[in-house]
Formats: sequence, structure tokens, C-alpha cells
Amino acid sequence: MRVFLSYHTPDRAVALGLKGAIEAALAGVDVFVDETHLRHGQLWQPALSDAIASAQAFLILVSTRVGDWQKFEYYEARDRKAKDDAFVLLPVIIADRAEGPAANLPGLAQLHWIESTEPTAPDPLAKILAALQSREAAKPVEAWRAINPYRGLVALEEQDADFFFGRERETADILETVIAAPGRLIALVGNSGVGKSSLVQAGVIGALKRQRWPGGGHGWPQALKDSRAFAYLAMKPGEDPIDALMSEFTALWFPDPTDPMRVDRRRAWAERLREGSARLADVIKASDEHLRSARALTPPPRIFLYVDQGEELYARSPPAERRRFSEIIAEGLAESAGRLIVMTSLRADYYGELLANARLFDLAEKIDVPPLRPDALAQVLSEPARVLGVALESDDLISHVVRSAEDQPGALPLLADLFTDLWERMRERGDGVLRISDHREIIQVGAALSGRADQFLADNPDKVSATKRLFTLRLAHVPRQGEPVRARWERDAGAGADPALDADWALAEQLAGPDWRLTVTGERDGRATAEVAHEILLKTWPTLKHWLEDERDFLVWRGEIEARRKDHAAAGAGGPRQQKQALLMGLPLDTAKRWLTARRSDIDPADQAFIEASVKEERARARGRRQAQAAIYALLVGIILVLVGVLNEAFVKERWNWFTVMRPFAMANFRPYALAAAAERRLQPSARFRECAAADCPEMIVVPAGRFVMGSSAAEQARYGAAARGVGANDLQNYQPGALSNEGPQHPVTIARPFAVSRFDVTFAEWDVCARVGGCRAKPDGGMGRGAKPAINISWDDAQQYVAWLSKMTGRQYRLLTEAEWEYAARAGTT
Repeated sequence: MRVFLSYHTPDRAVALGLKGAIEAALAGVDVFVDETHLRHGQLWQPALSDAIASAQAFLILVSTRVGDWQKFEYYEARDRKAKDDAFVLLPVIIADRAEGPAANLPGLAQLHWIESTEPTAPDPLAKILAALQSREAAKPVEAWRAINPYRGLVALEEQDADFFFGRERETADILETVIAAPGRLIALVGNSGVGKSSLVQAGVIGALKRQRWPGGGHGWPQALKDSRAFAYLAMKPGEDPIDALMSEFTALWFPDPTDPMRVDRRRAWAERLREGSARLADVIKASDEHLRSARALTPPPRIFLYVDQGEELYARSPPAERRRFSEIIAEGLAESAGRLIVMTSLRADYYGELLANARLFDLAEKIDVPPLRPDALAQVLSEPARVLGVALESDDLISHVVRSAEDQPGALPLLADLFTDLWERMRERGDGVLRISDHREIIQVGAALSGRADQFLADNPDKVSATKRLFTLRLAHVPRQGEPVRARWERDAGAGADPALDADWALAEQLAGPDWRLTVTGERDGRATAEVAHEILLKTWPTLKHWLEDERDFLVWRGEIEARRKDHAAAGAGGPRQQKQALLMGLPLDTAKRWLTARRSDIDPADQAFIEASVKEERARARGRRQAQAAIYALLVGIILVLVGVLNEAFVKERWNWFTVMRPFAMANFRPYALAAAAERRLQPSARFRECAAADCPEMIVVPAGRFVMGSSAAEQARYGAAARGVGANDLQNYQPGALSNEGPQHPVTIARPFAVSRFDVTFAEWDVCARVGGCRAKPDGGMGRGAKPAINISWDDAQQYVAWLSKMTGRQYRLLTEAEWEYAARAGTT
């Protein structure tokens, strides 16, 4: 006798233990498990089908989750059972109720099963052995004790198809479109909460895997005869839709999510798709080859790709990633129309984005998914209870709930959440009756969910800040335009060194528990995931709406900086120069620096590193600009000096002389002796001083402020005329009567401020100091002697050159006296 044993990978130890126990207890029984019975190089899928066809019994272990291979094997066994009633199909439910209800499988509720978390224990093992020998049937149990048909806020999947009601017409329409429109994108459009994901997974995929036409009416179409063997891939675009796409394909190639080859191949193929060196047709071809050679599997006749929450492509994916992903899908449908089926669900408020996406919209077959009508909604709520033999508290229970939710878009998941709660209370009571006595109030969409969220905060006041951080920074994405959407938080399995991340993750797991059901945790490519249980929480929980509004500016920027960082990483394929150009610059960098200073702990470390790399590059560019400017300035100065030298050689020589001779001389002989400003202010009238070494510059005397009468009187002019008779003929013209008339008439003059004047005429000694260092031109003394003698042969221009030189050497302002200053000083207070 052969027994086929089907199990999910996590339950391997239980399966192998049960195999050994059965074979030890029953002589001649061979328990088939794929691990020990499939030969290397053998095609698995036909081998499994052959093994089920040749077995006399099929034993399936049902835990809280079932695997894809289990589903395939179960459907094959159901077909065998339909043809041969003597065939034993025995579910053994090993789900621990503390961890959650058993997973659903189509038709499971109609089967007799054995329930035990330890099937090798004496009592459950005896029942299993008896059932396999057909000595007695497994005792029927009340199915509602093990199965909860309401999935709450989580979408129904294909194993829940027995409990999917109310959408038969839409499911049939979609299947007809799949047959009639190969190579087209089937887009399901509807409001949030109308059950689009459940329609695809439990309705469409459930029908394809069971090969049962929705609502009956006709047999399974020949065009879909191999649908059970299709490869079914389901993805959410997120921030990196190309990576998400390849994640699903590589999961086909490497079932173990911890296999490093799975991660490496995903990244390599995603990069090839992104840069255009590979197409989706190449991925499908590589998938066929890998399944055939490495896993000994028959390649699937068709690939069904479901892009769930298609609005993420527009709300979360960077524009460049969105464009390339759209091109990949469009090319794939064009080149592999006979192999590829692509379906997406999209929130109605994002339909305009699909309209603007020419690559996908031109291929789209739009199917509207309106809210369920009252009669259909009543069927969704009542039929699962009927299938599992559960009674209702009153005849009007369902109608009351439906009336309460009337005209409230998106009510379906919240009502399913309510009935999940009612079902668990029924299991605790153990009476098999759904009661709504405590919930007779009008049901508001999101009210129960929001109420649980507020209750959690009330029960855990110390976790308010952590909850705000989790929902705003981890589980929500806020676009610059449009409403917030939920985000999936992915965490590497090895991430455990950051206490803040550990605390956030522990909180996400607590909120996913049966008491709260505010988040959903899962796994993707070996990484733990968490997300909001339902997007309606973002719209109906006032506390969260307030948090998101308060943090909007930061959250919008945070999403955009993440996109810029990924663009920068992608630019690395173009080389270091192109990657540098993708760094932040200008206003975006200034904004990033402000947020980094204010909210560093709330910014992802990868984004922090991106900002800091941008700052470093900004500083390097600034240094380069300064060096370039300095070089340009030096070049310009050189050019100007050359030009000036050509045009004014004397000026150039003077400048050269100043830097090489005069300036060092000034520093050594003048500047150390120059009076400070305070010392100058303390000088009194008639005080004498020098502002340089003795004999190198004139001795000065302080002249006070005052008032005098300027000019010559008539008497003075007469005296000058009388004196003229005793002077030489050569000077006679200076003393003729009337010769001083330009010094009249006399008038008062005020000297407002004290000033200093040289006590004597400038001497040759002082002049020669200026001439020795090139500040003045040397002058002959005409044989009259030099030293302390007044310098002669001095023109007005020569005098101006001397005072300019003296000013430069001392750092003080020297000049020639005005006529009034000279006369005032010369009169020295006399008339």
C-alpha cells in the first residue's frame, strides 16, 4: 500500500516523524514523501501526479499556512477522490490554535479530518492508522472550531475559494477576458476596500487552480485546460517594482528564501532588466531552463503575474523606475502573449495615472469593480457561516449589518474584520452561534479598527511615541500630491544590532497579534515584512491622520530623498562621473542638510550616507572653484601687469621698487617709530615729534586750532615797497608798490582743527633718503651744499612725489600746506 504524504516545508520534522511511525506500525506500507522518493533529474510535477494516481491514500498536514506544492498536490488528490470514492483523502490538522486558525483549502470543510498538533502521539496516530486501513472513518468534527472563514482585513487567497461569494459574475468576466484578450493588461479598477485583491486571488486564481467555472453553468474551457499547472506570481510594486518582479521569478527558481543564490540572481536579473540588457521574455526563457535542468520540473505552460496594489507604481515608485517597469511589462506582453498573463488591481483615484501611462494604458482591458450590492454583501457575510454549519443569532443579523454599512464605500474588509471577531468569540463560547448582541450599534467603516487603535494607545500610554514613529516612518508613504498610502517595511533577518529597530519590530508584531490586528507581518525573500492591516486605517483613524498631517513636510521629503538615493545608486552603472552628477546639489542639498540636522535619528542610514556624500562632494567642488578662481585671478593679474608694464614701464618699475626696496626699508626704519593714534591725540600745541628714525623724515611741530586775519594790509605793502630800495635789481619787481595787491583784502580765516607742520623746510638729508630708495628723483645742490641745507631745484611735482612717498612709508597722510595753513603757521600767533 502506498500513502502519499503532503506537507509544508516548515512542518518537515513532523512529516518525517509521521512517515516513520506509519511505516513502523503497518507492514507493507510505503509512505511517499518527495524528499526520499523523487530521483535526481526526474521531472517533479509529472512524478508527483503519477505518485498520487498510484497511491491508495493521500495524507495532508494542514498548519496555519499551506505551501504552493501542497495546494497542487491537494487539487490532484481531490480529482482522484472524485473519480475513486475508495481513495482515502485524509487531512490532519496540526495548526496550533494559539498561533491562529488552520489554513483554508477548498472543500476542506466537507471532509472528515483528524486534529492534533502531535500526530505521532498514540491517540491521533491510532486514528490515522485506522483511517488509512479504512477500518473506520476519521471522526467528523465541527469545522468551525478549526477554520475561520473570515480573513478580516487580509484579502482572501485561492485556498479560501470555498468562502468567496458575491463576485461570481465579475470572476467569470475576468476569465473570459483572459481567454479573449491574450497579450493585454487586465486592469481591475475600484475604490479601496471593495475586495479587488480577493477577487483576483480567491476568485480568479481560485477558479483557475480548481478548474471550476464561477457559478457553474458550463464546464471548464479548453483554452484554460492546463491552468492548474500555471505559475502564479503576485507582487506589489513598492519603491522598486523591477526588484519586486524578479523576487517572484527567483522564488520559482530557489524555493528556500535564505538561499544566497536567490538574492544574487534576483539582483543580477533586476539590474539587467533595469539597464535594458535583458527583457521579460529572456527571464521567462531562463526560468524554463532553470526549472527543467536544476529543479527537474516541467516548465509552466503559462505565467500568471498579478500586480497587487497597482497604485503603488504611481505613489511610491520613482518616475524612472515606473517608466522602465511599464516598458518591461509592455514588451513582455508583446513578445510572450501566449505565455504571459498580467493582471493588476488599481484604486479608482489613481486611474488618471494609468491614463497618463501610455505604455500600459494602450494595452489595458479595464474592468470596473464596484462596491458590492446589498444582496451580494449579504451573501459574502452569510454563506461562509452556512458552509461551516454555523447558526446566526437572529434572522435579521445579516440585514442589520448590511443596512448599517449601506452607502459606505470600502465597507467589505471592515465587515469581514467584524465577523472575524464574532467568529473568535463564538469559538471561545463553543456554542456554534454567531452573535452580534454587543455590536447592535450602527457600524461605521473603520470605526472598529480605529477604536482598537485608540484602545491600544489608552492601554499602553508609554508606547504612544513609538506607535507614532512606527506608523508614520515605517508603515505609511506620503506623496507630494494625493493621499497617504500604506508602505511595506522590510527588515533583513540579520538586522538585530539596532535597539530602536528591534523595539519598532517588536511593536509591529504586537500590533499584528489577535488582540489588535492593526498590522500584518509576513516574509519576502528571507526578510521579515510588516504593513498596515488595511489602508482604510490611514483614512479613518483620526489620531494617525493628525500624525501624518503634522509630519507631512518631513515624510514627503523622506520619500523623495529615498528615491534620489536610489537614482544615485542606479547611476553607478554609468560610471563615477555620472554617479557624482546624481548627488544632491543646490536647494535640494540645503534642504537635506537642514533635515539631517533636525531629524537625523528618523532618517534611514543609507539616506544619511547619501546626504553626507553629497555634502562632501559640495565641499570638493567649492575647493575646486576657489582654486580655479585663484588661478584665473593670478593669470589676470599677470596679464594686467604685463600690459601695464608695456604701457607704463615707469609705474611697473615703481611697483617693483616698492615691494623689493621701499617696503622693507619702511618696515625697518619707519613703521616701528610711527606714533599710535592715541599717542597723537595726547600731543599738545608746540610739541615736536618724528614718525620715523631720526633724520629720515622731517621733524614735525603741532599747530593749534585758531583764528587769524589772512592777507597783507596797505601799511605792510608800503613797508615792502620801501624795503625794495635796498634790494638787488633782480628782485626789485617783487617789492614794487602794488606788487602785493593779490594778498588783499585782508579777511579772517578759522583753522578748525590742530595739525602738524614740518618745523623746517625739507632738507637735502631728508630728500636724499627718499631718493636713495627710489621714491624721489635725485636733485643737484648747485654747489650750495647738502645735508641740513634746504633742498633746492624742487618742482611742485617733485614735492608731491615726496609727500606721497612719506605717506606710504609712515602710514600717515602727509601733504603740502594750503596757503592759509602756511601763513597761519608762519605768523605763529603774531600780526
